[in-house]
Amino acid sequence: MSLDLNLIEIAEPELLFGYGQSMEHPKDGLLLYGPKDSPQAGSKLRIGVVSTAEGLRRYSKCVERLAKPIAPALADNPNHTLFPGFQALFGVEWPAQPAT
Repeated sequence: MSLDLNLIEIAEPELLFGYGQSMEHPKDGLLLYGPKDSPQAGSKLRIGVVSTAEGLRRYSKCVERLAKPIAPALADNPNHTLFPGFQALFGVEWPAQPAT
């Protein structure tokens, strides 16, 4: 029995970003134009975490890392670009300590 596969390539959709811009690639669009304008821009996320003390420590450490720029893992690879930090990219603060 043979299987005949007919593949159809579907074009990437254009995504909307800040300043009314659109692009196919989400990372490029966010880095160049930021997120689509929203009333939440400039605000602060309210996060609740249910965990052990160790889990809360790990959560805070992860969020602190995401708040800062992260260099690309492979400098010569165009798919690896600088991550400027969560707030710089999305315009919203992500606090390392959950809301109480």
